[in-house]
Amino acid sequence: MKANNFDTICAPATVRGESAIAVIRISGSETFSIVSKIIKINKDFSQLEHKKAEVAYLIDNNQTVIDKVLLTPFYGPNSFTGEDLIEISTHGSPTVVDKTIELLIENGCRLAKEGEFTKRAFIHGKMNLVEAESIIDVIESKTDKILSYATKNLMGDLNKKLSIYSKNLMNLLEKLNLAIDFDEEFVEETNWRKIKQSIEDTIKKIEKDIQNSKKMMKEKRGVIVLLLGPTNSGKSTLMNTILDEERAIVSEIAGTTRDYISEELVIKGHHVRLYDTAGLRENADQLEKLGIKKTRELIDMADIAIYLREYNTKLTNKKVYSHLKNDSSIEFLEVINKIDLYNKNKIQYKNDRIYISAKDKINIDELMNRLLNKIEKLTSMKKIDTIVLNQRQLDYLIRLKNSLKETVKNIQQTPFEELISEQIQEAIEILEIIQGRKITEEMLNNIFDRFCIGK
Repeated sequence: MKANNFDTICAPATVRGESAIAVIRISGSETFSIVSKIIKINKDFSQLEHKKAEVAYLIDNNQTVIDKVLLTPFYGPNSFTGEDLIEISTHGSPTVVDKTIELLIENGCRLAKEGEFTKRAFIHGKMNLVEAESIIDVIESKTDKILSYATKNLMGDLNKKLSIYSKNLMNLLEKLNLAIDFDEEFVEETNWRKIKQSIEDTIKKIEKDIQNSKKMMKEKRGVIVLLLGPTNSGKSTLMNTILDEERAIVSEIAGTTRDYISEELVIKGHHVRLYDTAGLRENADQLEKLGIKKTRELIDMADIAIYLREYNTKLTNKKVYSHLKNDSSIEFLEVINKIDLYNKNKIQYKNDRIYISAKDKINIDELMNRLLNKIEKLTSMKKIDTIVLNQRQLDYLIRLKNSLKETVKNIQQTPFEELISEQIQEAIEILEIIQGRKITEEMLNNIFDRFCIGK
């Protein structure tokens, strides 16, 4: 995508709120001209050195000093965006930040859109699209593992892997095009066995990438763990015990949790979304029925279900219980609660169940270990260097795999150079879309809309 003459934009680069400092970023062809109108400094603006911070004063249109600031200039193309860029570091007052933005807009700036600074960096060739998308993955990372892979992608590791796939396919395409353009007496006969083997080797690598990416996407989103069971079985108490603080309303009255409560937490380095759901019972009132309906909807999204019931009570909601226990797409843990109410010597233990007291925190360690094993089963991967971390890239990777599988199928059935060449070209174009070498303005806007303003 070609770089255009962009207008000058501004936005806070730091989160709004009281803090030690706040940073306002300005980028575009008129950056230095606009900033010079709101900054007082003991130096001519033309003498500012690249990347050298200068003490200055933020002033309004009446030359009144608003704040003492640091001014850091970056001359294009050697800046983040590839344009002239200035960062103004003010004291972290929302009032000062708002006033700075107001003054910049009054003097010719426009408030930046979501992700517009990074979008300009991509358009000016400062980074490829995979690296640009990795910035938001770094910002949104909830665990060290996700951050590690996001940083590798930001440094270009994933793009290198995709480029290797593209290069291998380009080599095959060149051989096929030679066979199409020249008579057989001038070129070797097409070795379909080698071409098929090469494509199948690439498919295996891509399938491994997809499998690992799905696991990582699950962890990035948060492994969804549901606390399910009859009313008054102790789900809210167990959730509070797991969180180690009271965030859910706990009551002796059956049916207290009438909707669902969710919390995010990190368990041994794994991002988890924990849901305390409405109790399941047949004779529910209208409000409870709405909560139970939402619980059933959550079951369709769940990765792990913890089915909780009190010891020495009959199993209710047998359909839900049976579905959870037999659904291969959901990891299942059956937990028997409130064992503190019974003589421990008379409790009849079964190996496939975990016996706890959420209230007295009995056997909670065992439950957490079993839960951790389930989480690791869902997210564990062999040691890999790079991984796709967003849904757009994953969707196109799946499309690439399907395209190459169709190519192999056609080689097995009707190996015509023209047809196979066309299909390999299609696969190469999919890789170009992932890397941003072939992408529309609409697709680009959809990607950068995920970013925050100021990035």
